Amino acid sequence: MKWIHLPLITMLLSWAFLFIDSPHVESSNTQSEWLVRFDGNESLTDVHWPQAIQVISVHEPLNAVVLQSRMTETELRNYLNKTPGIIRIEKGRFDGASNPVYPTGLAILEPASSLSERFLAVELHAEIVQSLDALHWWVVEVPRDLTFAEFETICKKSGYFSNVFRDEIVQGISHQTNDPMYASSWHIQQTNDKDIDASAAWALLPSFATFRSIAIIEGVGFDTLNADLAGRFIDTFNAVDNSTNVYSNTTSERHGTATAGIPGAIANNAISAAGLGYNKLKIQAIRLGYNTTAAGNFTTTSVMQAAAINRAMAQTSTVAISMSIGLTTMQTAMLNAITNARTQGRSNKGIPVFASAGNSNLSTWTTYPASYAGVIAVAATNSSDTRASFSNYGSGITLSAPGSSIATTDITGANGYSTGDNTSFSGTSAASPVAATIGALMIVMNDQLTETQVKQYLAQSCEKVGGYSYANNSTYTYSTWSNELGYGRVNMQAALQLASSASVVARDISLAATSVSSTTPQVGQTITISCTQQVSPANGNAISPVIEYRYSNDANWSVDDVVIGTDISALGNGIASEAESITYTIPSGSGTKYILIRADAQSAVSESNETNNSVTLTISLNTTTTALTDLSITNASCSAASTTVGQVVTINCTQTANATSAAISPLVQYRLSTDALWNTTDVSIGYDISTLNSSVLSESENITYTIPNQTGTRYILIKADAGSSIAESNENNNVVAIPITIAAAMIAHDSMSELKSSEEHQTSSIRIFPNPATDRIWIESNHFDWKYVKVFSADGQLRITSERSQLRTLDELNFQQLTNGVYVVQFSDGIKTIAHRIVIE
Repeated sequence: MKWIHLPLITMLLSWAFLFIDSPHVESSNTQSEWLVRFDGNESLTDVHWPQAIQVISVHEPLNAVVLQSRMTETELRNYLNKTPGIIRIEKGRFDGASNPVYPTGLAILEPASSLSERFLAVELHAEIVQSLDALHWWVVEVPRDLTFAEFETICKKSGYFSNVFRDEIVQGISHQTNDPMYASSWHIQQTNDKDIDASAAWALLPSFATFRSIAIIEGVGFDTLNADLAGRFIDTFNAVDNSTNVYSNTTSERHGTATAGIPGAIANNAISAAGLGYNKLKIQAIRLGYNTTAAGNFTTTSVMQAAAINRAMAQTSTVAISMSIGLTTMQTAMLNAITNARTQGRSNKGIPVFASAGNSNLSTWTTYPASYAGVIAVAATNSSDTRASFSNYGSGITLSAPGSSIATTDITGANGYSTGDNTSFSGTSAASPVAATIGALMIVMNDQLTETQVKQYLAQSCEKVGGYSYANNSTYTYSTWSNELGYGRVNMQAALQLASSASVVARDISLAATSVSSTTPQVGQTITISCTQQVSPANGNAISPVIEYRYSNDANWSVDDVVIGTDISALGNGIASEAESITYTIPSGSGTKYILIRADAQSAVSESNETNNSVTLTISLNTTTTALTDLSITNASCSAASTTVGQVVTINCTQTANATSAAISPLVQYRLSTDALWNTTDVSIGYDISTLNSSVLSESENITYTIPNQTGTRYILIKADAGSSIAESNENNNVVAIPITIAAAMIAHDSMSELKSSEEHQTSSIRIFPNPATDRIWIESNHFDWKYVKVFSADGQLRITSERSQLRTLDELNFQQLTNGVYVVQFSDGIKTIAHRIVIE
């Protein structure tokens, strides 16, 4: 901890505060942008804003607006909090490319337990507003009384969620240029052979091949009525409003029709262009953008991006994804969704994902999704087999495909690129669906190919064109690679030949090391069931087979069994096995029972041997009468019976068992309540897990907790065996209530209430800035000679403590060791306490 005295800065800042405390007007170049969401009952057109607030964009799908104001943050929040219908106020930020990013107040959760939904409903009172079933994700409304950082901390600490993503609005662009139209489809076949040998490749396609689909994910809509796309759409999905309506024939949205026609236009129908899919591929048209501009740019959110990938995965015919879009904001939710598609799509064989690299003629660039790990970033070539002048290149490129003047479908009539129903389309936006079509047809040729194999064979079949230098590369290991075109320009005929001749070794999933912790358990005893799920061979694409555990009266797998749990293993990609286990409390009954375990229980992996997936374990219930364990809370106390808002208290207790014959790990839960009764409206404030056994029948536990902004009598509730994992002789003595009295803190928040008198303002106050902060804050003390400072995390853990060595008007507090999140900074002179809530970004 380092305290620095800066007298000159102190004087200057003191002058600045004189101005800040007068009428609050911020300079226009320091204005912040705020996203304000309304409930469904409020129409955005009915809201009338004062002159000091400017609406800079409207986000109709979210019933939200973005505001900019010359008010201070405090004044703006006070005003908005009085405006009817507002459900969320979030401050915007800018990404690395200076494009705006706005949090929406929604979160994307990846549940990790069968109890995750119950935890959301009971402990957080949070509502699931959308399910992304193919990804096994949920979209959740963050409770109004929690910041996202607080919500994220609670969810992660609970252990019920693997990932928590923040939903954000980001800006997207279409990767397109519009060169003069060529008379022929040179990329399919031309006399100088500077093409992808498409016509020769079509001759290889079996006439009996099953129809597959390619997901075209766009920021804009599609002309689904174009005659050359008639019957080609197997699925349409609008991720903006979760509808199937993607139709658009407006000039600003012509981009989607052009990209869809490259794989999907009908061949041999004497109209428009010939789609590279040669009538073997259908189109899944997915829209994820809104607020389209004249240039074809758009706005989207994290939830919409994840929903688009989820839809592509859910369509069982999808064998490739192409995205001719660009985003400058990295979104972890989108990255994870793409990773899931690449590893878990197509029954765990994986869906190859392609994206346009961009049209800025840059050798160093970052654009998403092309820059996400595992995505095939596609550059564009021209009819001379060299890099198109507009195409990005360099270390981010995977491979290249024709992208200059590609014949394709167009919006019908004058609103398209051309006046007819077809056009000549240029850009890496054209190159991405060209490459994706080849990847999709490789799977049409050989359905057993994994996503990894598609990448490998595509790379190995690329032609080393353009006269560029191709060499070995430590990042791109499938073939030689060049800075201009990556692995080279794709060749459809060569790629399909490799796919057809590829030998695919079927995997075998089985179980090993199966066991149960007790083969003679008593009713009410908790046992541990263990096993190892393994795959042979271990190479190839990553897979995630599910183990299912059942409790049965016989040794047969049937609908009469009780499903008692599941596990998911991460196998493949070099990982041969993974150990798993669950616990189960034996129900009432007697005699011989069976624990049934099945590997790959959802039959997601195509196996060489489907007969070795199940194992049966026999147990005999112990009929000896033994008194059940009784758990209770003793020695419960709170460090202060009378507290103030912002004060940190310590809650102590001992979880005690009267007896136990086996090792147990019962959960202690702490809650804050308005009464002494344990119910769903209580606020969960912490957990502890005790380790007890026959020789250790009690364990002391404690947590720290920062008193929230509530006053009056409240109750700290503590419950033994809060997870109900132990069968007890008495379930009615588990809860203890500790009454506490909460008084208002001198200053409990960053902004002081207008009801406080000016005399109180002048007697004792502390001002901290900036807030949010990055690695430090400045502290201005007015008539409050504090001596100690403590910093607590959102879960009440003491993170920093320090003592002030001398009295100063202005001090600096560094906290570079803290991670991003919400914290409480508490100042004390030994008698009085002032607390501030800060956000570290």
